[in-house]
Amino acid sequence: MDQGTGSLNNQTKLTITFQNQDAWLFPSDSYLRIEGALKTADGADVANNAAIAFVNNGLMYLFSNVKYFLGTLQIAYSENAGVTLSIHNYLTKSRIYKGGNWFWSRDRKTAAANASNIAWRTRNLLENPQAAGGVWNFSATLPLSTVFNFCSDYQKVIYGMQHKIELTN
Repeated sequence: MDQGTGSLNNQTKLTITFQNQDAWLFPSDSYLRIEGALKTADGADVANNAAIAFVNNGLMYLFSNVKYFLGTLQIAYSENAGVTLSIHNYLTKSRIYKGGNWFWSRDRKTAAANASNIAWRTRNLLENPQAAGGVWNFSATLPLSTVFNFCSDYQKVIYGMQHKIELTN
């Protein structure tokens, strides 16, 4: 469901609401899609991607906290989303797990941010600076189970309830 576009620089809270009371939703197999373009501090296009890549779970570092509501009941909450969810994913994912489409590829042997680090290079190549005339676009599909723990544990379809996700930067 497209919730529109906007700049995180201009918003403090991003809210995604699924209101359809006649919908069957399966949070454990759902995804959060984040698309954007990286810019310099003055708003110019990033010209060279050779030295830029997201860290593991890098998109969650854009948010200070994340919340999931069923109806009016908050059922999941993470403060310091980037750090908290990275630690959770390091502890729950195997060493060989690769969530390429959400910038998760574990560093091995070196943590250097360069092409000699295969995992860093994998994350670096996920952004495509040629996609729109040099604008450094990225697109990520995060499984909700990597953002909200209940999605890993609760493997059932939910019918007839409002679902709301709040991402605060």
